[in-house]
Amino acid sequence: MDFPTSYQESKKIFESMLCNSEHARWSYRCPEEGPGGDLLTVDVARLGPAGATSLLVISTGLHGVEGPVGMPMLQIAHQQMVRRRSDAVGLLMIHALNPFGFAWSRRQDQEGIDLNRNFLLNGEKYQGSARVYQKMDLWLNPPSPPRRDAFTIRTVGRVLRHGFRATKQAIVEGQYDFPRGLFYGGSRNSWVMKLLASNWQGWVGDAKQILHLDAHSGLGPWGKLQLLGEAPQTSSDHRKLTHCFPKQAKDFSLGAPVHYHARGGLGRWCGQQLPTKDYRYFCAEFGAYGPLKTLAALREEQRLWEWGQHERRRQSRYREAFREIFCPQSPRWRKAVVDQSIEVIHNSLKYLGEEGSGEDGPTVF
Repeated sequence: MDFPTSYQESKKIFESMLCNSEHARWSYRCPEEGPGGDLLTVDVARLGPAGATSLLVISTGLHGVEGPVGMPMLQIAHQQMVRRRSDAVGLLMIHALNPFGFAWSRRQDQEGIDLNRNFLLNGEKYQGSARVYQKMDLWLNPPSPPRRDAFTIRTVGRVLRHGFRATKQAIVEGQYDFPRGLFYGGSRNSWVMKLLASNWQGWVGDAKQILHLDAHSGLGPWGKLQLLGEAPQTSSDHRKLTHCFPKQAKDFSLGAPVHYHARGGLGRWCGQQLPTKDYRYFCAEFGAYGPLKTLAALREEQRLWEWGQHERRRQSRYREAFREIFCPQSPRWRKAVVDQSIEVIHNSLKYLGEEGSGEDGPTVF
């Protein structure tokens, strides 16, 4: 399995993976270019019969720099589908939803938007921020290039003042008042949101049951996969989830949100567009370096991009250091990602009722 070091490498892997399979294919050009003037695209492929009643969706790179962690999941799912040749289950693969962020090793898109805070539902407005975030803005988003400023000590002080849960919720839930700040959800529909609004229903087609895994990294314990999404609303739904995903069952508290609430998340919006379908979304999150180190890296990268010299932010060593936070070089970490990707694809097919996925166990590649 591959962990590409750049957007262009990832795109080549995706294209070569499709060479030996029948599929429908779509490609959409990003309005901005990569660091070397490279063409950037969102690429989508669908395998399996057009009339499949169930559909496994895997999307990657919504937070651009996290794109590499999704490639093993795409490769495993593709191999499984080619091997099984199911008449009932199809596979929809979305490569690099945020190609600009992937190419530039940024979490945000070309407009500085955190795309997983941009998908507001009908009637919601692109405005507002948590009061705690407002108080912490100059600490989180100082208007100056990166420099030593006792970030760790000051962070501990704020956590003690506001509490860990309140601080975490305020920072990560999404904000719409500070365009040059972290977790900015934008002031309007992003290019990616418009792209999905025009094509999402067409990609899904006639499938009645849909399971959507959106690959991310950074949050949670080192190398551990967590499935984050809407809580089950019925006891039967809860039983099905705990049966199909036993290692993540502790996160599926009936009727309770998982970890924290975020505005403008991709999953809720995608579900709203498919009101007549059985749609379930999971942010498939692989933990890495922990909240404090990750937040410090996000803060430094944001300062460099917004307030640093253009030549410095183009330099590869800065991008490489930031990529390490979300896709560590550690062989143990990468093995854990591959092993758990195999398992979650296997369990996802079980969830979708794929015949033969429950007895043989995960296939090791």
